[in-house]
Amino acid sequence: MEKTFLHSGDMGDIIVSLCAMRQLGGGFLYLDPSGGLTVGEYTNVVRMQTLGKGLKFNDRSFEFIKPLLEVQPYVTRVEKYAGEKIDFDLNRFRAGLTNLDIVKQTGGNLFLLNCVAWGFNKGEVNNPWMFVEGEKKLDRPYVIARSTRYQGGHIFYRASSLFLEKNAYFIGTEFERGILNNAIETDIPLYDCQDALDMARVILGADCVMANSTFQFWLALALGHKNILHECCPDLAVSLFKNHPNIRNFIGMRCEKEKNK
Repeated sequence: MEKTFLHSGDMGDIIVSLCAMRQLGGGFLYLDPSGGLTVGEYTNVVRMQTLGKGLKFNDRSFEFIKPLLEVQPYVTRVEKYAGEKIDFDLNRFRAGLTNLDIVKQTGGNLFLLNCVAWGFNKGEVNNPWMFVEGEKKLDRPYVIARSTRYQGGHIFYRASSLFLEKNAYFIGTEFERGILNNAIETDIPLYDCQDALDMARVILGADCVMANSTFQFWLALALGHKNILHECCPDLAVSLFKNHPNIRNFIGMRCEKEKNK
């Protein structure tokens, strides 16, 4: 019988939890456009973590990410959740954020929270778990994504602003692009991806992906992109990425690549 899975968002969280879904054998994926407020095993946890507002995931998010999920070999179908019986609630990782010992163990890192929730090895972070055919080469080699959360300072971007203005596209929202451009006094143009599958192909076609801990960062990592510049937030644990072969971390002006031990 086909296994059923549920996730309530946000989009970056879905990308990470797909590694768990793949480890569990894959199947039918339901996504909850209520952002976790539909009655379920972890509804109260979601409400507690979002002050009762629910997650940002909604109908528009569902339509954006669905084409990408449908091409994954371990996802048989993707539909909106309407109270169906679920075998695996992928929101389980959120329960770890209510356990002080797990928070200390994982530092709140999304991937490590999923490892604890589902019992798979953290070394899986070094292996791609999402797969897309084809890449989309733009006329600029760099792509940038920078959410308004989890920032580590814009000095590195400012120091590179002249280069980025000529060689990068921003692939987040227009609002996020405006904040970065205003902060570093430049005009990095927006590339408007039609959906998450298009974005994945753009990421695969880029020479370098610059991102903080947002949806596009996790997507680049899941796809196995070989050159990710990761803007680290001082409040988030990044030890998982320090020896990752595809990631260079930076905070402020400091950018380093630690060699594998």
